[in-house]
Amino acid sequence: MQHWKAYFIFSEKEQKGILVLGLVLVVSVSLHIIFPGKLKSTQQKQSTNIVTHKIFYFDPNTIDSIAAIQLGLSSKQFRTLENYRNKGGRFKQAADIFKLYGLTKETADALLPFVKIQAGKYKMAHAIWKIDINNATIEDWKQLTKLDTLLINRILKYKKHIGSFSYQSQLQKVYGMNDSIYQFLKPHLIVPYQGSSTLMKKAVLLNSSTMNFEDWKSLELFQDREIWSILRIRKANGGVIGWRKLVLEFDLSVEQAATLRQKLIIND
Repeated sequence: MQHWKAYFIFSEKEQKGILVLGLVLVVSVSLHIIFPGKLKSTQQKQSTNIVTHKIFYFDPNTIDSIAAIQLGLSSKQFRTLENYRNKGGRFKQAADIFKLYGLTKETADALLPFVKIQAGKYKMAHAIWKIDINNATIEDWKQLTKLDTLLINRILKYKKHIGSFSYQSQLQKVYGMNDSIYQFLKPHLIVPYQGSSTLMKKAVLLNSSTMNFEDWKSLELFQDREIWSILRIRKANGGVIGWRKLVLEFDLSVEQAATLRQKLIIND
C-alpha cells in the first residue's frame, strides 16, 4: 500500500516546477482575456500583409514592382502578377483582383476599394480599324491594338521566324497570345492574299454541305473549336449551312467573308 502511494507524492523541486507552470498558464489565459482585440488585430495584419498607411489607388494592369511592394504585396505575388500580364492576361474589372493566384482573400478584400482599371484601354474596341499583320510596324501595333510591347515584340519575332503570316489564326501560336486577346484582334486583322488570282479561280471549289473537318481546316479561316461548331450546326440544319450564317456566327471580316465565297460552293 505504501509503495502505491509513493506515485502521488512529489518532491519539493517537483512541487515548485508545477507551481511555476501553473502561474505561466494563468498569466497567458489572463492576457488573452484582457487583450483579445489587440491579438486579433495583429493576426489579421500578418495575414493580409497590407501596409495601411501606404495604400493608394492603382491599376493592376500597369502597376510596377515598387508600387506593388508599397501596397504590401510580396515579391512572389508581384512575379505572379507580372507573369499573368506577360502572357496577355488583363484585369477588366476591379473584382478580377480575386483571380490573382497566391493573393489571399483578406488581402484582396483590403485592396479591392483601391483598384481603378483605366477606362477603355483594355476594353474591346468597336472602332473600325485594320492592321496588316505582315507589314505593320511596332508603332502600328502599339497605336492600334494597345497591346503590351512585350507581346508585340513576340508577334514580330514570330513573323520573322516563319517569314510571313499566311492566315490570321497563326497569331495564336505566338507565346502569350491567349484566346481573349486573339478574339479582340480577329475582326481587325488583314492578311493580304499573296498568291495568284488566276490560281485562285482555278482552284477546285469545296462544297459546304459535304466538307469534313480537314476541308474546313484547309480554309485557314477557323479554329478547331469553331470547325466542330460548324459541323454541329450543319448537322442540326439537315446537312446545310449558309454563307450568311457563317459570317454572322463567327464574326468574319469583309476579307474573310469574300474568301469564303471564293473557295466554297455555298448557299445565300
